[in-house]
Amino acid sequence: VAVTCALGELAYLYSEMGGVQPAVEVKDFLLKLCAAPWTPTRVAAAEAIRAYCSCAPELLLPTLQECLNFLHMEVGLTQSESSSQKIHGLSCFVVTLMAAAKVQVHGLPCALLDSVMSLSKMMLKEAFRAANEGSSWGTSRVEGAWAMICACLRSGYDWIETYLPVLPRMWAEHITDAASGDSAY
Repeated sequence: VAVTCALGELAYLYSEMGGVQPAVEVKDFLLKLCAAPWTPTRVAAAEAIRAYCSCAPELLLPTLQECLNFLHMEVGLTQSESSSQKIHGLSCFVVTLMAAAKVQVHGLPCALLDSVMSLSKMMLKEAFRAANEGSSWGTSRVEGAWAMICACLRSGYDWIETYLPVLPRMWAEHITDAASGDSAY
């Protein structure tokens, strides 16, 4: 609880600092917290990294890309190698940074949104496969994937328009999977 409170205060401090170049060590520390065993700590760390990047908007897109790269690597690991906490934490980081980018840098590059959507679809496929094998391993992937898809949907009509034909099919597949009683859904 103390760490979560301290992260909240750190986020507040950074949100008030505006224009001050934050220390790289803080970002590295926050990135390590994406694998914290407690959900409130991961969520607070995601908010703190958003506030960290708000101090220096030029850090926002590189930090978002770094989180996406880490998440892509984690998702590519086998069930025994990956961490559901880390996948959840990195997904939270990506979503909060995407929201900040919409406000701070007036949107995200289409290539980055395509990358997020592709990673989300991969996470959903792996979660479905895990559920078919009787594993609850996919829950963090489902939650993270749908959170990132929602963040993409908030990014702007021009980009969303290209995905409109795909979204109903993804929703239909998700509903079908959920109706079959898979524990990950």
